[in-house]
Amino acid sequence: EDKGVETERNLLARHVVQAEYRGLEQGREPMLRIYPPMPAKIWTKFSVVEVQEYEKPGQYGEEALQPGAEKAFERDLQPKAMQNTLAGLVPGDRVRLGWNHDYVTTEFTSPDGHKSTNQFPEHTITVLEKLSGGVGIAVTSAASPIASYAAAAGSPVAFAAAPGSPVTYAAAPMVGFAAPMPTMASPERFGVSPETFAK
Repeated sequence: EDKGVETERNLLARHVVQAEYRGLEQGREPMLRIYPPMPAKIWTKFSVVEVQEYEKPGQYGEEALQPGAEKAFERDLQPKAMQNTLAGLVPGDRVRLGWNHDYVTTEFTSPDGHKSTNQFPEHTITVLEKLSGGVGIAVTSAASPIASYAAAAGSPVAFAAAPGSPVTYAAAPMVGFAAPMPTMASPERFGVSPETFAK
């Protein structure tokens, strides 16, 4: 696919935050009503912990994200060095994350020499430094019993993610901790007839 030649890039906003890596999520592009269907994009997600630097030189720049807000980037559009760093992260890793919100202009030249331009926003990761390790568990609900048990057990194994959740999950192996169901007493044990026991 011809992506054109970049002719101009304007910085609209610059962010640097401390964040927690949440994992990868498959986009919903195949659900769009277009033909042929678009392949699903892979998004890498972070949760902001602390805002460290922010500037907005452009009028339409992205506003500063508050702690607890989520930020997602299209993985395959990031610089190769950043993709390599992303590949080494696990959910729960604490990172220093920086990105630029740019407005990009590209130029296309058709075979007959006609020129056209395209303009679009772009969110590019510029800083990605791992600060501390995670536990390999992506939690989408604090009330999730599986996630709670996995965090307590500390012995991760992979399992399938629910639709719309980060694809990287981990949970402790299921062990036989459930007690067996008690056997119902028989009426004869109490010296009564089945009809009386049923009452």
